[in-house]
Amino acid sequence: MPGIVAYTQAELLDIFGRILPIGYWQPIVDKEGDGFELFQAIAQVLSLTSAQVERYWRGGFLTLAPEGSFATVEVVFSRPDAGLGAVTVLAGTVVTTSNGGRDFITNANVVFGIGDLGPHTVLATALYPDEEFNVPGERTSAFGELFPGSIDIIKALLEEPPYGDPTIVVKQVPPPTLSNLGQTEGFLGCRGSW
Repeated sequence: MPGIVAYTQAELLDIFGRILPIGYWQPIVDKEGDGFELFQAIAQVLSLTSAQVERYWRGGFLTLAPEGSFATVEVVFSRPDAGLGAVTVLAGTVVTTSNGGRDFITNANVVFGIGDLGPHTVLATALYPDEEFNVPGERTSAFGELFPGSIDIIKALLEEPPYGDPTIVVKQVPPPTLSNLGQTEGFLGCRGSW
């Protein structure tokens, strides 16, 4: 990130050597005593101050940075056989992509009545706010070939009654509403070092 940079103690001692007259600086460095430890202490204090100024400068960007947004997709649940009766796929069911394992969580219940094969559409939200969750939905090529959507696996099927119908399948139809990581989350992703 361009702008203010934190300096180390060694870099500051090097700057002292370039600023101060060589006849004054070189004898102090050569003896490594008689005043050199004072310059080392000053450089260390300035180094810590420099790091705090850099953190403060970066923090100024955080106050104006947009937060990340979560991708939202429409997924369609269906089943090949209605012989297992009425079942509800509960909100919180986790669906994922077979390529890359990007998880999405359904936002609402999907109710299959007796004899109902579906399809039933529900919104699902990405697990994290990141652009990698902008997975393509069902699309048609210029040659008329239909490519399926990326979400095609039910990772954690929550149902009422429990284990009501394990044959239910999912697919993604339209493309998602777009997601982005956002500057705030990207910067604070390394919270342990701040």
